[in-house]
Amino acid sequence: MRGKINSKYIAAIIINMIVTIACFLFFKNSTFALMISCYALFLSILFCNYKKNIMAISFLICFFVFLIGRPFIMEVFDYSRYSAISLNDDSRNIMYICLTVSLVSIAIGYCLANIFKKGKKYDDSDVSDDAKMISVRTVSKYASIVLYFMVIIENIARFIVVRQVGYTASYALDFSYELPFGLHNFALMAPVALAIFLATLPNRKDIVWPLVVFLTANILSSLAGNRFEIVSCALFLVIYGVWRSSI
Repeated sequence: MRGKINSKYIAAIIINMIVTIACFLFFKNSTFALMISCYALFLSILFCNYKKNIMAISFLICFFVFLIGRPFIMEVFDYSRYSAISLNDDSRNIMYICLTVSLVSIAIGYCLANIFKKGKKYDDSDVSDDAKMISVRTVSKYASIVLYFMVIIENIARFIVVRQVGYTASYALDFSYELPFGLHNFALMAPVALAIFLATLPNRKDIVWPLVVFLTANILSSLAGNRFEIVSCALFLVIYGVWRSSI
């Protein structure tokens, strides 16, 4: 088994060496090529044991989408001449160096955390269906449904405004709708209530309605222009699904 695992890591390193050479040959900016090489190395090593490293892989996907995606498109397709915000070479190199340092630091921290982590592995038997757990599950279930219903009301109001003035014009519009009587502050606790409910490991029947209101709220938010909401929602569901299937 050890030899099989080692062969996976060796294959990942060899593939990454090929990717690194291709990056330095293809990209004109060597700093950007170095950043992509570090990212590919970290991601390929994590994929050698993807079940264990699903959280780190998901984080790296978000890292690429929100931090590397735009520079990647600019460098690969040379879209910088069409961009409203253009950076000079020195500024871009500083940005690429910062992202590379972030990737290396994250990789080192993740490796050290795996080496020095203490405590026993998660055991499903640790979560018992006693009266206390059932009470927490029931309260958090209905709390998440009610709170996300409040979020849906706020997102519907934003969506109506976007439909009226247009998607582009909505960015220049100073509009914010909040539920009256301080209910908006309670609506902000919706993700916390949902997280508590999911942590109690509910069955498939109990999980349906909380996820329905959760998806509805995030879809409406994305239609109103907040595209991050639907991306984070999909990623959250994938991570939770993989985690539940592994225990």
